[in-house]
Amino acid sequence: NYSGSNKELLCKIPVFFKLLQKIYIIDNIQWETKLRINSCFSYFAVPTDVIPDKSQLGYVDDLFICSYVLSEILEDTPKLIKDSKMDKNMMSSIKETYEKTKEILEERTIDILSFVGLLKFNDLVKNSGFIFDSEDVKIKVEKLEEEMFSLIGLLRTILTSQGKNQGLLSTMRGVRLNILK
Repeated sequence: NYSGSNKELLCKIPVFFKLLQKIYIIDNIQWETKLRINSCFSYFAVPTDVIPDKSQLGYVDDLFICSYVLSEILEDTPKLIKDSKMDKNMMSSIKETYEKTKEILEERTIDILSFVGLLKFNDLVKNSGFIFDSEDVKIKVEKLEEEMFSLIGLLRTILTSQGKNQGLLSTMRGVRLNILK
């Protein structure tokens, strides 16, 4: 019954969401795929996401995250989408929708990906090869420690925004000491 702007585009949300559900329950999908889909589902569940649902672009961000995750799946394991028994034009629809939502949202796409942690996750996945490529163990440990503190900083921000930061600093220090041992 939606009658706002981008109605034709936004009608894809239930279709994309259903496709993500189908893929999610496939046995033996890669953990990276499962994490990306979880991030998408989480975005739908959070009541105050990057663009409020009552605004003019309120559901475009939800469609963006769906199409983004599906585009990643399409790039990594297209067989998951091909085997889903969805519309035969699904692959082109995903690509078109992803491009269109990126165009509409512009720089807010970065905020959305950051909000669900996919920006950092993709960076970690993309750069994980350094662990195996570098010959210097000290460089490997320093890089991993840098990434860990970045993630702990993200966790601290999330917990602080929810008013749950008690004891967090001591927990973080304990984690660091255990890693350095």
